[in-house]
Amino acid sequence: MRDLFRAKKLLVGHAAIALGRSPHRDRSTFGMATHWHGVRSYERGKATTLTEHMPKAHQKYVGRTPSRLIEDAQQIGPCTGQLVEAILAAKRHPEMGYRSCLGILRLAKTYPAERMEAASRWALRARAYNFQSMDSILKNQLDRSA
Repeated sequence: MRDLFRAKKLLVGHAAIALGRSPHRDRSTFGMATHWHGVRSYERGKATTLTEHMPKAHQKYVGRTPSRLIEDAQQIGPCTGQLVEAILAAKRHPEMGYRSCLGILRLAKTYPAERMEAASRWALRARAYNFQSMDSILKNQLDRSA
């Protein structure tokens, strides 16, 4: 059903050529000729995205790994590393937490490591596993009251 919805959305407003019986025909394209690369996963829920098909905003995260993000955060301090680890663990796919993690690493350029650590401890206690919470803690100086 997901493929059916995705195909409808992709094909809206595009001219398509109806095919007879083709070995490349896919049920999700309603038997219409579409751009096909032969990349398909038959495992449910498994992505087969090609890097060149990703939006430019997503392509810059391709080289990132969860372990690298955690290592970068641990250079700030152990609590910041734990927070980044918690953010990645809280998401169904770790990639969904990359922007929050990168935002937290970016905050380290503005705030000293001591404040980042205190804010991370505060966020961990509050189970506030996102960039917005960390940013708010630092802006409102809640880390200084912890």
